[in-house]
Amino acid sequence: MNIEEANAMFEWPTKHQVQNGLLTEKQINKQYGKVDVYVKSFMNGMGGDYFWFRTGLAYNVTHNVGVARGLKYAKSQKFFSDNNIGFYYMDTGYFGNNKSKVNPSGGKAYHRIAYNQFQCGAIKDFTLPYSRFVKTGEELKGWRTLGKRILLCPPSLKSLRAIRLGDEALAKEYLAKYGKVDHKWLQVYYDEWIEKTVSEIKKHTDRKIIIRTKPESRAVRLNNDTFKDAVLNKVFATVTYNSIVSVESIVNGVPAFVMQENAAAPVASTDITKIESPIRPDRQEWLAWLAHNQFTEKEMRNGFAFETLKKLHG
Repeated sequence: MNIEEANAMFEWPTKHQVQNGLLTEKQINKQYGKVDVYVKSFMNGMGGDYFWFRTGLAYNVTHNVGVARGLKYAKSQKFFSDNNIGFYYMDTGYFGNNKSKVNPSGGKAYHRIAYNQFQCGAIKDFTLPYSRFVKTGEELKGWRTLGKRILLCPPSLKSLRAIRLGDEALAKEYLAKYGKVDHKWLQVYYDEWIEKTVSEIKKHTDRKIIIRTKPESRAVRLNNDTFKDAVLNKVFATVTYNSIVSVESIVNGVPAFVMQENAAAPVASTDITKIESPIRPDRQEWLAWLAHNQFTEKEMRNGFAFETLKKLHG
């Protein structure tokens, strides 16, 4: 199929990330810059005809699926859903990207790929081999039961902007009330979310609450302000909105509470009123599941990623 035929398949919206229709890789490189290497590798491993909307947003005509990498393309999910197109969302892996014997530099070795969502939810297969998690170089720590602190990890403004606060109606309410100059409405919501969450936590525990925002620089996160150091510093439980720091917390033996779509949900708590009694379930089946939903660039390129995801998600 050529690009003209592919574009003729849809009535493109006037205000959307896909409003200009599909483009060839050459056109993308000329207009927007070089295409995303990971999306390209995944598409090549998938096989079939595919074209691009933006550098990190593409559509495979043969398999009728869209692929987006990064939160700035998150809103595209609605377009794909409305047109009965499958949607793969790609972002930093759940684990395996910290410094270890397997990954001494702490580079982004693994990238998570979620189907029709932004993070993996319920475990669909409890028989997957745990060895794939072990292969990442991460170490599963035993559950911790002591700690004087609650670690609160607020969502980033980037995340809030992308997922519209998890509630489209609420986002519109804040936008109308506070305006969009420099995304003031997001900052207001962010500040209010922290205030309300801290207040709610204090109703159910006397432990000290430590607020940890995400360091902007990945180099800082890897070397000077690691989440592992933070979570192991007398922390009893971690509370987060939708961040995958909850995964890292649980891998390191610290229970987590999550409030939005989150990969840690199968082994985390969701009720803040139970902050003093978080769940501490077995984690190996969960880790095996997540490990089979994240991939290296090589696994994307050789088709292993797509074939694995098809088997797991249909």
